[in-house]
Order: sequence, then structure tokens, then C-alpha cells
Amino acid sequence: MSIYDAIMWRTSVRSYLPATLTDGQRARLSQMSAAATAPFGGRIAISLIKAGDGGETRPGTYGVIRGARDFFVIATDGSPEAKLSAGYAFERIVLEAAAMELGTCWLAVTFRGNAFGRAAGVPDGMEVTAVSPVGIPAGKRHLMERITRAVIRESARRDFNSMFFFGDFNTPVPSGSHFTRALEAVRRAPSSVNSQPWRAVVARDGLRVHFYFTRPGDCTMLDMGIALCHFAEACSCDGIEGDFITVEDAPAHPKMTYLRTFIVK
Repeated sequence: MSIYDAIMWRTSVRSYLPATLTDGQRARLSQMSAAATAPFGGRIAISLIKAGDGGETRPGTYGVIRGARDFFVIATDGSPEAKLSAGYAFERIVLEAAAMELGTCWLAVTFRGNAFGRAAGVPDGMEVTAVSPVGIPAGKRHLMERITRAVIRESARRDFNSMFFFGDFNTPVPSGSHFTRALEAVRRAPSSVNSQPWRAVVARDGLRVHFYFTRPGDCTMLDMGIALCHFAEACSCDGIEGDFITVEDAPAHPKMTYLRTFIVK
């Protein structure tokens, strides 16, 4: 499965078969976790641990997660830059897991993680910002999962033309744009309570895409990091390489906050 296919295939999984990862899966995901860097600044650390049956070696998830035996721990220094970096870096690992047909689920607020973080060896000066189970999806969702998905309308996505624009905030992206698939990958990104805070404007020169978020919040930078990861990975699948930088001439909007610009190399 390609990374773009993984983006399209992946959904948040909260019900798992009670089985641990294979040695090969664990080795690959542990290697990626250990190698994760902070592309937008701040300090991050990602680890993969095998959870015990209770106590400090299992995060409390308020009944949201069932059956999982393996968990990722995502720690940051708490800064917005670190959270943006963590969202980007960990989502790349999530997509690798999806390519293996493994389930994951970002948990940034629906877990109790202080003791779990200590047991996972979070470095001094850092805090657990998110966790995620990883494993084989169960064939049937449990009742709490079905309720959670219904409450946040998890499978619903905003219309493409309400989030992505061309040149300004009023003109839709042309149907033949070479960024269409990458923007659709952003549209499919997971976000806290399915808030989908991302917006983007494709510059008329066709070489830049400006990214914005619609509201601040505890999870917004994580969400935006996830979105930027989806965009960059989808662009790479289409043979488009570039970097995220800040620019001075991005279009301004009274209700959106400018974040970064993707510039084609």
C-alpha cells in the first residue's frame, strides 16, 4: 500500500484484536519513532511501548480504547512549535502503520497520561502530549466507539471548496491543479473532535500553497502538523518536492491565522 493509499484508507481505530505487533512491525515502527525529528522546532520524543494489563504501564482512556496491547507515546516541551512538529512527525509514523494495515487513534485529551508517561520514560522537561494505540483492528466496533464516532461525526468532512482556495479566499482551486490530490489528502486528515481547522490558498504562480488555521486551541497545532504531513507526503507521491517556510506576502484573512507556506523546489 502506498502512503497516499494509506491516507485514503486510514480511519481512527478504537477497537483492537488482543494481539501484540509482530517483531518486524515493532522493529520498523520503533526505528521510525527513535529517528523522529522536530521539523518546525521545539523538542519532541516518540516511543513505542508494550502496555501491561493495568496500572502505570497502561494509559487510562475512559473506555474509549479496547483490546490494544501496544501504544505510542508522543512527548513535547509543550510549545506550539513542538506540537506542530509532533503532529507532523508522528502522523508520518501513523501512515507507515496504516500501510501495514494496522490501526491507530490519536488521543490528545481522552487519556490520563502522567503516570503512563513516567513509565514510558518521557525525558525530563517534556510532557506527554498525545498517545496512540497501534494494532490489528477488530472486526466490530464496540458500543463506546460507535457513540464517539457519532457524537463527533468523525467520518464527515467539510466540502473541498470551503477549505481550499486559489489566489484569494473567494476563488475555488481549478480542477486541473497539480495540488488537488495533496489538498484532498489534507481534507482526509484526522483532527481533534473532527474540527478540521486547516485552510489553504494556492498562489496564482502555482509554486506556493499558504496554510492557515481557523481557531486556536490545545490541539490545533497537533492538527495542523498532521495536515502539513498529509500534504507533503501526498505531494511527494505525485513527484512534487518542497519545503515549509514563513513568507511575508501570504494573503491575510480577518478570521484565520497564517501558519506556513509550502514552496515547490
